[in-house]
Amino acid sequence: MGRENWQGNLTRIPYFIRVAIVVILLFLPATTGYLSWTIFLIPLLVFFLLNNFEEEKVYAHITPALLAGGVLALFLRSLPAFFVAASFLPVGFVLDYAAKRQYPVWRSGLIACLSLVFIWFFGGIAFNLVLDKNLYQEIITGLDSTLVATLKMYQDSGDLAPQMALQLEEAIRQLRAIVPKIFPAIAINTAIITAWLNLLLGNWLLKKTCSGLSPWPDFRQWRLPEKLVWFLIGAGFGFLLPVPGIQVVSLNLILIFGLIYCLQGLAVLSFLMNRWEVPILFQVIVFGLILLQTYSIIFLTLLGLIDIWFNLGPKKQT
Repeated sequence: MGRENWQGNLTRIPYFIRVAIVVILLFLPATTGYLSWTIFLIPLLVFFLLNNFEEEKVYAHITPALLAGGVLALFLRSLPAFFVAASFLPVGFVLDYAAKRQYPVWRSGLIACLSLVFIWFFGGIAFNLVLDKNLYQEIITGLDSTLVATLKMYQDSGDLAPQMALQLEEAIRQLRAIVPKIFPAIAINTAIITAWLNLLLGNWLLKKTCSGLSPWPDFRQWRLPEKLVWFLIGAGFGFLLPVPGIQVVSLNLILIFGLIYCLQGLAVLSFLMNRWEVPILFQVIVFGLILLQTYSIIFLTLLGLIDIWFNLGPKKQT
C-alpha cells in the first residue's frame, strides 16, 4: 500500500517537472562539476525506476532527459562530462535484465561490469575516429599533468620538510612511470566498483521500498565461484616470468582480481560480524576504519582468498 501511495504521488507531479528532476539527478552533477562523483550512482536510479514502473514510462522520462542533458552540456561546454555520465546509463538496464532473470549476483555483476567496459572501449574508438585523437593517450597525458601539478603545488607551498619533499618527488616519479602500464586495470576496476556499488545499493533499496522484490541475497551472503582464484594464481606466476610484456599483463590481472577478492573479503567480514552478533555501531566503526586504512585492502584480499579453502562465509554459493 505504501509503495502504491508514493508511486501515485509521483505520477501526480507534472510530466515536465518529473523529466527535469531526472535531468538534475542524472546529468547536472557531471555537467556542472559539482558532486560529479554521483555519476557512479546513475545506474542505481535507472535500476530503481525499472523495478517500480513500466519500461515504457521509464523510457518516456529518460529519453527526453538524455536529450535535455545533452543540450545543457552543450550550453555549459561540458560535452565530454555528459558523455561519460551517459555511459553509465546502460548499466542500470543490464542490472534490471539480470535481476528479472534471477541471475546469481556474481553473474549479474560480471555482465554489468563488462557492459560498462565495452561502452568505454567502443566509445573510445568512436572518439578516435571522430576527433582523430587517441583517447587513451589523452587520458594518460591528463593524468600525468595532474601528477606533475600536484607535485608542484606541494613544492611551492613550502610546508614539506626537505626529506619529505624528496620522498614525494620519488613517489610521483614512480606513479608517472607505472600509471600508463596499469591503466587498463584502473579502468576495469572502476567498472567493477561501479557494478558492485549499484548491485549493493540497488538490492538494499528494493528491500527497503519493495518488500520481497529484492533480486539477490544480502551482501554478507555473496560468494564468488571457487575456480575464479586460478586466474589470480596464473597472473601471479606470469608476473614472476622475466618477460616485460607478460609482467605488465599479469600486473593488471593481479590488480583486477585482487580488487575482486578484496570485495569478497568485505562480504566475508560482514558475514562473520553478523554471525558473532557484533553490535551495529561497532560494525560501522570497523568498516569506517577499514576504508581509512590502506593496508586494510591487503587484509580483505587475504580474507577473501582464505575463504576459498576454509569456507569462512556461508556454505551456499550465490
